[in-house]
Amino acid sequence: MPRFSLTPSGRRLLTWLAFVSLAINLRAPITSISPVIDAIRADLGIGAWVAGLLTSIPVLCFGVATPFAAFLLARVSVEIGVFVTLGGVAAGTILRATGDLSTILVGTILIGVALTVGNIVSLMLIVRDFFHQRNTMTGVLVSAMSVGAMSSAALTAPLAQASDWRVGTGLWACLALVSAGLWLVVVALTQRECMADAAAVVPEIVEGQPPGPVWRRRFSWLLGLAFGAHTFMFYGLTAWLPRYLAFAEGMDVNAAGGAASLFQILGLVGSFGVSAAMSMFGLSHACLFLVIALFWFLMPVGLLLAPGLWPVWILCGGIGSGGGFSVIFTLIMERAASLADNRRISSFVQGTGYAVASLSPAVIGFANQVSGSWTAGFWLVGGAAVAMAACGVAATRMR
Repeated sequence: MPRFSLTPSGRRLLTWLAFVSLAINLRAPITSISPVIDAIRADLGIGAWVAGLLTSIPVLCFGVATPFAAFLLARVSVEIGVFVTLGGVAAGTILRATGDLSTILVGTILIGVALTVGNIVSLMLIVRDFFHQRNTMTGVLVSAMSVGAMSSAALTAPLAQASDWRVGTGLWACLALVSAGLWLVVVALTQRECMADAAAVVPEIVEGQPPGPVWRRRFSWLLGLAFGAHTFMFYGLTAWLPRYLAFAEGMDVNAAGGAASLFQILGLVGSFGVSAAMSMFGLSHACLFLVIALFWFLMPVGLLLAPGLWPVWILCGGIGSGGGFSVIFTLIMERAASLADNRRISSFVQGTGYAVASLSPAVIGFANQVSGSWTAGFWLVGGAAVAMAACGVAATRMR
């Protein structure tokens, strides 16, 4: 059989495209549930608390399954980690769209575990293959996740109306299969060359030694708590924004899903804005934490006090969303002493943060069900913004 080869620029472009396709899959399976949550509840006969679990289980897995993901990635190649992610997402999405409640829960757990691996391996890919462009590539990562989340939030409801919620959510498995095919091409055509290129980059970041076990570093704990507050806000608002807008503004399911997708896509403003602010203006991480937390605070409080201005508050939340992920991920990469240390810090921060965040959809849903009002849940989200600012600024002063 003839052998194919690519120029260095062609290899880099192919790797970049494969990376983007992976990132798109890291949030789409989660946000595809919220626009059709009422149809799921009616079909399965479940309450708001159980419905919230369908969104919170993947995020809970981000925390609980992180030790497994870190253990796996310490023993297999980055590429194997990518295929574990995409294969698990595809299989879990199909399972979640079939069968009874128990099968749906199994599929949801599988999605969560697969995405946990992907959360860590995506940062390892940036450090290994794009270290000199890490600020920009972190923006690309967060932006691609926003595009995937936006697409599933906007399109799932129309797809479900054309058939049913099972088809509408199950079709997103195709995204993972397409990405896996692209990664197969990357491995088949460019693995040797890409590893050779990476070998020239990695020594620049492995000269230092980590200051101690990651769980003994105050930096890791503070950044983990900041990340927990950030993702608590993101996943809580992602889960319940369509339902709130339907309540407060009388939107139908398509309009509410479109508004929720706007929240996801506006993360592009925050992710690239933070990258530009760090590269062009030299803003410190501490300053960025304060600005991002302020935008986060404005979203839930604004929605409560002036819901008619929801586009403004969604813009604020989008800036906070994309900006928060970017500033935390770039801080991890800058403080890590090696690729292995990057994996350890990333695993600890994401495991700690997502363990906190997993409570958000269920807590907000429970508060709404018990009180009959959105006030308590949304003010709790505002409090999380304050906690993010405090922990994030403190983390920037630690090693």
